[in-house]
Amino acid sequence: MRLTYLEAVGKAGEPQRATVLAARLVEDSNRVLGPEHLVTLAARSALAGWTMESGDEGTGLRLFEALHSDARRLLGDEHWLVVQVGATLKQL
Repeated sequence: MRLTYLEAVGKAGEPQRATVLAARLVEDSNRVLGPEHLVTLAARSALAGWTMESGDEGTGLRLFEALHSDARRLLGDEHWLVVQVGATLKQL
């Protein structure tokens, strides 16, 4: 629910606010679900994307690279999140 909300906020033209919301979601997901949970990984993807959309491309790239490495290790190369993040990195 929070992931959907922050995506809507970002798409409505508030990428900085979406970045803040994504960072909070990553923090909460890490605490409650753990760093290896799929929701946490998806929140990290949102944080990386909205960080880039907010103009901090270097940080966004580093976040995507770290996420890709962790997701590959945890989920395998064929998982949808790994494929999606890998495609994003190829476009950057």
